[in-house]
Amino acid sequence: MASSSMEINMDTLYDDLMSLCSQDDTFYYKDVRLYSIKYRIFNYRLCSYATFQLRTAALNCRGTMFNISNPKNIQLVSLPQKKFFNYEEGFGQKQFHEHGRFGDKMEKMDGTLISTFLHGRASKEVRLKSKQSLTSKQVIEAMQLLVDEFKSEIERLVHLNYTVDMEYTSPSNHVFISYSQPQLTVLCIRSHANGQTLFGTRLKTFLIENNFPT
Repeated sequence: MASSSMEINMDTLYDDLMSLCSQDDTFYYKDVRLYSIKYRIFNYRLCSYATFQLRTAALNCRGTMFNISNPKNIQLVSLPQKKFFNYEEGFGQKQFHEHGRFGDKMEKMDGTLISTFLHGRASKEVRLKSKQSLTSKQVIEAMQLLVDEFKSEIERLVHLNYTVDMEYTSPSNHVFISYSQPQLTVLCIRSHANGQTLFGTRLKTFLIENNFPT
């Protein structure tokens, strides 16, 4: 898989996403409420490789969510990994797809992408979301797996200002690969400070250096 090197500007991300949605209806947002908190989730419909490369913030219009309860203090609460592409995508451009040039290897999971977010006003609670929903069947089932030491580790990462991306797999939540039991598998973490994503060996190194079990 390959991804673009287009930089993310954290200071203007919300405005960039709003501008993107106003310019191209391929990209959109949905407002949802969880109890008294109002959130805005940005997503995309079917979209070409070229459009993702040409539009500012397009790669980050993939489940990114903001707390918009206070219009004067809009807060980023969930920053899933940016859009990535299959190996053959990208018009065959060598800089993206030189044969044998891989940065890292990970197992391809066959389930639903689940991301963390901090919910609430004063006392923040770590909750889970899919790309489009806070209350879907998959989200509810995934929340049931967020327990004990695993929950504590995820909460610690979130309070360090990271979004944790996980794959939710189960006997009933897959396309091709069968799973014997429900499971949440950590894929990567992404910083709210600079948008950097850590996965594979870089994530393992970060966890070891910060005294997380691996």
